Amino acid sequence: MGAYGGPYAWTRAQADTIGDIQGIGECEITFDGVDLGLTKGGTEVQILDGIHRTKIDKYGDSPVRAANRGTNVMVRTYLIEHDYDMLAEAMQSSGTRGTVPDRVTFGGAGGDEITGKELRCHPRNVQGGDWDVIVYAAVPELDSAIPYKIDGEKIYPVQWFGMIDESRTDGDLLFRIGNDS
Repeated sequence: MGAYGGPYAWTRAQADTIGDIQGIGECEITFDGVDLGLTKGGTEVQILDGIHRTKIDKYGDSPVRAANRGTNVMVRTYLIEHDYDMLAEAMQSSGTRGTVPDRVTFGGAGGDEITGKELRCHPRNVQGGDWDVIVYAAVPELDSAIPYKIDGEKIYPVQWFGMIDESRTDGDLLFRIGNDS
């Protein structure tokens, strides 16, 4: 397991042991229905529960109560460049320019509200959608030097965070692993 829980998704049946948990690996990525292509190498899904621990001096660092502050999900992808439209979508830029798109532009006004869109990570080596990781309202975050190359391919690291989608039912507001049905 990685330092934060690792890049894992669950099998359809409840996993009985650590050995039953599978990595999701190389994925086909779509964002708001736009095909962003394949990832190079694995796709990491980090699930973080925010637990508030109440401690009192009498017991030192031992918690006496705990409360759920919510769950966060982060998805780390390494996208292979295949066209400018893909880059514009993944980087939330102002879009491509030129009669033949030949650049991606950046630099809008700060403070604009960002709307999350569906991020779907489909493991390439799995039939059907049983292993898909679907973040209902994902937002891409860039914090890297771009591009770098692996095996002659330009790679764009993109980290996505999930926001709550209040249009969904309680208990299914953030993301899921598995089919739509």
